[in-house]
Amino acid sequence: MSAAEKPATRGERDAATIFALACALVLAGCRTPAVRDSTDRDRALANRFNSAFALIVQHDYARALEILAPLENELRPDDELTPHVIYWSGHCYQEIGNAPEAARYYRRVIADYPRSKYARWAPRKLAELDSAGRAQ
Repeated sequence: MSAAEKPATRGERDAATIFALACALVLAGCRTPAVRDSTDRDRALANRFNSAFALIVQHDYARALEILAPLENELRPDDELTPHVIYWSGHCYQEIGNAPEAARYYRRVIADYPRSKYARWAPRKLAELDSAGRAQ
């Protein structure tokens, strides 16, 4: 049997799935923000966000939150990463079934970052929670 005829291994299928999800997220505008005028601090924060986002792509939401929660505490309100961290934290909470916390994060990104793309996306996520009867 040639290499072209061998069925894909589970690892190869998982890698292909992760790659496809990452491509879909990039096409949808979900990518790590460019860190303008980056300092060592900015690069370190962006690297941590990238690590959390990789876990989100892999559907490992609890581990992503282990990175996002302390990261959020280190960010300043005017840091470029802040709305990203808030929105994706809400997404993780939604995925692990903590709808009230997810709703709190979605409302926060709408209130605090009204001009961000996440403020445009969050109402749809809140509607999902409301339609499932889970948002409070």
